[in-house]
Amino acid sequence: MNAVTIQDRSVVESMSAEEMSERIRDFSREALAELADRREKSYALACADFAEELAVLSKEGDGLESEILRAKELLEASTRIARFEADRLVLLGENVAAQAKLREPEEIRGELARIEARRGEIAERCREIETAKKTELRRGAESFLSDCTGLIRGAESGLALILDGARSTLNGLETEIGASVYQPADLTADEKSNEWVTLNRLYRGRG
Repeated sequence: MNAVTIQDRSVVESMSAEEMSERIRDFSREALAELADRREKSYALACADFAEELAVLSKEGDGLESEILRAKELLEASTRIARFEADRLVLLGENVAAQAKLREPEEIRGELARIEARRGEIAERCREIETAKKTELRRGAESFLSDCTGLIRGAESGLALILDGARSTLNGLETEIGASVYQPADLTADEKSNEWVTLNRLYRGRG
């Protein structure tokens, strides 16, 4: 641990204050980007199987739509022909045969019902997958929130450390000098800056 501290100290000693400031900003930007990248990769991995299944279901569903259309057309034509034949048989006095003729389209009607039921199953499974994806998305959001909260808390601690240390040193120097050399507000961004607006909004609880 001491070796790391000495090594870090040697790096800091070679940097200007401006470089230190830039390093802090760069790290914050890169850390946030890394957390966002982890969330996206985690979500993509969790949903990889879902995406594949949805593609298969979508393809099957498209095929079923064509089958349903053909089955409906066939059922309509078969029903029309069966009624015509049944009427002819009734005129010939063959009522039993007429009733049998009217039942002929039932096989097509049953096949249509089977296809429509499968279409319903696909729709239900697609809804389940979308729900599962939202669950994964929420889980990722909660994890991202936790990670970002830790990152922000660390940044806040660092900021508080710098502010308290700077003020303590400057206050001591003012005592030695016997005159004011700074105002506390000079240490932070002004009220027109993006930093001030963002932090003021958050700390006031408006998000």
